[in-house]
Parts: sequence; structure tokens; C-alpha cells
Amino acid sequence: MSLAVVGIEHHDVLNMRAGPGVHEPVIATAEPTSTGLIAQGKTRMLPDGALWVEVEFATVVGWVYLGHVATLADTADATAFVVAQLGEYPTTTSMQEMGQIVASVFATTDPQSRIVMVATAAPGTVQDTTFDVIGVGDDAIGGYRIRVFAVPVSDGLGFHSAEVTTLCIRGVTTDGLCS
Repeated sequence: MSLAVVGIEHHDVLNMRAGPGVHEPVIATAEPTSTGLIAQGKTRMLPDGALWVEVEFATVVGWVYLGHVATLADTADATAFVVAQLGEYPTTTSMQEMGQIVASVFATTDPQSRIVMVATAAPGTVQDTTFDVIGVGDDAIGGYRIRVFAVPVSDGLGFHSAEVTTLCIRGVTTDGLCS
């Protein structure tokens, strides 16, 4: 099964370790939006309840915390949904703020989702940033990856569009849905 890194801040990396657990040595790293980690069919639950999975990435085999990997489902245009939920096309002064506003549409309060900026892009005519919303209280859906686009307006940045990819915990069906 092919996995993607999720929930890691844009300025950080996912550590691959020699064995399951944070006290094992780091043997490789993966960027916050890396894909193509191949699950090796081994998982371990530590005494604290943390689940770790063995993966291969860039020819290295190591262990990663299961909460930081997911299978990506299909990507869909979420622009109309975001505008309907917010009741407007928001404007802000930064892409980070725009991303937080849009990502909050997909977050839950029970359980409390964690919103993480996983990628930023260089400024341009259309700017974009990517946020992960992790932990939405579903046993099949681990969260959402939202790519937010904005354009310059007179008082900052105006929301342009959003794409959402569901982060699946147990895999994806042939229809592109979480199983």
C-alpha cells in the first residue's frame, strides 16, 4: 500500500526510525508532502498505545508513527463547499491566514482537529498553500489535505478556490473512497 506523509509542519520532516518508537535512531527523513512510502505489512503497538508501521521510502526501510501517514483518496474541487460554509469569499493579508480560515471549514471540535500548514508556494499571480486537517473523528477518514488558492485584491488576498483530498486510514476503494 502506498502512503503519504500527513500532519507534518512545512518546516519539519517525518523521521524514519530503525525500529518502532521515538527513542530509536533516525535513519532517513521524508518531507511533509512526500508520497510513495510503501507499507511493508508490519505494524507494532507500543505500551503507550502508539501504532508504528514499517515502510520503504527512497530505498530505505524504516518505521514511522502511523498517525503521520495516510492513503490519499481522490482530489475534488471544494470551492463551492467552502464558500457555502463561510457565507462569503474571504479576504486576508496572508496565505497562512487564508489557509487557516479555509481549513477550519473541514475541522471538527469533537474530537478537536489539528490544523497544520504542510506546504507553501512562492508568491505569484495566484498564490497557494496546503494545510492538513488531522483527526476528524471517523474510523476510516484520518482528515483532509486542503490546497488553497488566493489572488491579490486591493486589501490583501482574496480566496480563489480550494481542492480537498481525503486522507484515508485503512486504504482507498477502487471508487477513490476511504475503505
